[in-house]
Amino acid sequence: MGIYDCHTHTIHSCDAGLTPMRACLDAKEKVLAGIVFTDHLETRPSDLCYGRFRLAEAKSDYRLASEETGVRVGYGLEITYGSDRQTELTEAIAELSPGFRIGAVHYVDGTLIDEHFKKADSLKPYFQEVFSCVSSGLFHCLAHLDYFNKITDRFRDYTRKYRPWIEEIINALLDTRTLPEVNTSALRRGLEQPMPGPDFLELFRKAGGERIYLGSDAHRRGEVGWGFERTIKMIRGLGLSVQEPPENCFF
Repeated sequence: MGIYDCHTHTIHSCDAGLTPMRACLDAKEKVLAGIVFTDHLETRPSDLCYGRFRLAEAKSDYRLASEETGVRVGYGLEITYGSDRQTELTEAIAELSPGFRIGAVHYVDGTLIDEHFKKADSLKPYFQEVFSCVSSGLFHCLAHLDYFNKITDRFRDYTRKYRPWIEEIINALLDTRTLPEVNTSALRRGLEQPMPGPDFLELFRKAGGERIYLGSDAHRRGEVGWGFERTIKMIRGLGLSVQEPPENCFF
């Protein structure tokens, strides 16, 4: 079984500077089995990336990069979930038909999480959205569960303090067959653990979870596959395995 980077962004995301060709070359250098491009899909008009994704242009670039580098490439999207955007999300997914769907909570009460977590004194509103995201059954993968650890160190004991919410989220993951992503971008920022770290992953395994998706959340050259060797060792040490992306996402 090969290792794939299942969470990468390219110039077809508003916040990334990585070309599909360069990403494939980086994947080749890291000896990955392949890569899934998961550029941003936003349904909130106030978001910087709203309306920026162009399917035909993106897929043409993805396919060309795969053909010229020989790297196996999948088409997916990182989709910003909002419990108030269910209709828009369902319609966008039907229109764009991504073969791999990452669900991500990027807003809490209309505020971007990067700003929200700087001042938040509770994770309950965020976990409510995460639970709704997973329970929707719209996604293969849940992105960066404990993203807040990139913003603040005030919630490092969240698996203990918010155990009932964590258990609800894990049960929803298992019920909908949604897998958590282990996102290594936190390691690039100097944090000691990926998102989520071993505390959550051990609870997930004890509840019956067996597999996770692995993603770098690459936005720039050199970020594809970042920290994978170290993270895979941790994942396997916990008794979990790394899941390959769905076969039908590949060109």
